[in-house]
Amino acid sequence: MPDLAILLQFCFSSFWRLFNHIWYSILHIKWRLDGLANKIEANQQTTRYHQSAQVLTIIGRYCFDKIVSRNSMSDFLAVHEKFVDPSYVLTDECSLYDISEQQVLFVESSPGVDVSRMKYGAFHRQAQFKQAIRLITMPMYAFHRLAQKVGPPRSRVIFLEYLPRTGSTLACKMFESTEKCVSISEPNIFLEYVSYHTNDEKLTADLISGVKLFCKPKNQDVQPLAFVFKIVPMKPKVFKSLTEEFNSSQLFIYRNPMKSVMSLAKSCQLSPTFRLMTVLMQIMPGIKSKFIPKLSGRGMVTTSVKNLILKSKHFVVLSSFLMWGGLVQAYRNQLNEEYSLEIPAIKYEHFISNPKASTEAMFKHVGLPADLVPLAIHGMLEDSQKDTIVSRRNMSQCASIGDPKGELAQELLVLCDMFGLDSYTDLDLPNTITSL
Repeated sequence: MPDLAILLQFCFSSFWRLFNHIWYSILHIKWRLDGLANKIEANQQTTRYHQSAQVLTIIGRYCFDKIVSRNSMSDFLAVHEKFVDPSYVLTDECSLYDISEQQVLFVESSPGVDVSRMKYGAFHRQAQFKQAIRLITMPMYAFHRLAQKVGPPRSRVIFLEYLPRTGSTLACKMFESTEKCVSISEPNIFLEYVSYHTNDEKLTADLISGVKLFCKPKNQDVQPLAFVFKIVPMKPKVFKSLTEEFNSSQLFIYRNPMKSVMSLAKSCQLSPTFRLMTVLMQIMPGIKSKFIPKLSGRGMVTTSVKNLILKSKHFVVLSSFLMWGGLVQAYRNQLNEEYSLEIPAIKYEHFISNPKASTEAMFKHVGLPADLVPLAIHGMLEDSQKDTIVSRRNMSQCASIGDPKGELAQELLVLCDMFGLDSYTDLDLPNTITSL
């Protein structure tokens, strides 16, 4: 039987999008009539930099699935408040929310609320959405000019690439628990913005400015030792430019395949987006074929493998494996000799079995003092995703998928062969710096 609750939720989401479109259409007509639109257009000129940022007060918000959905101004209903200098966003309470082709969007939280702190949310986008009280928009030129004014980060930059359900949020929590690092888990510009952008030069420039503003000086006497960005593996060319710009340290966290895949498949029972997709595939089975290529990257799925997945009774598990394998392949592409990126791997199972030695190896690579290791290990004690839909408590209530056997085991072996893997149970990448 279809999931009626998620269908009703989706209907409300559709109503929200329609109402949001009508709201801003009426608002822009009002701005045109009272002359505000002329001021906004004039602020697009570089000579109006000091008044080019527009502050809007949020009066309503809704998002169907903030963990999966892209950040957007359509998450909110807002009204004009004032025009300000772009430096307005250089406080701890303001954070970069979204970048579009024409403008950049920041959100502002209440005084004293810094959403880069994980106590406000395990995922940065979720915390921003929940805590925002104002929106600040500015033209693209103002965004880059402000980033140039802020300059290079004063702290070390660490990029933590991850696969879903591999302990990456826990690693962020460990860094933050040292009280010397700021962990920014899955910022929007490294997820949706990276995935749909085709102009590598513009993408690189936008990401560089974005990182500079994420790493702006904090309103405190002692600045963080490092800013840690948890991101998915991206285009090697763009990532190489970022690492060279910031002289950053890179890590890639992974987990044994089936542990990660089974956990991801279970989380699909909780995510509104994946619950909706399950319902839609029940109603319209044909959309499965369009869904498969998006999971593993273009050109990777052969016709025979695609047909195998479409006919399988284990579509969710195999789709989860496709997503996992596609990201592993993206990581491998970054290690290609053409780019010579240094991205050592760290393994979740090693942190569980040998936390001290594994944390020491991780901190040594990124240049953090060894005396911070005990604080980081202490951060492992708490559920790093406790306030999210994928908390330990919620995950424990999901239907168990069990160990693969029989037909599923054979299907997984076919996918392993496609990704060049020897096994779906164990994986030890050759450049892993942690150990049992």
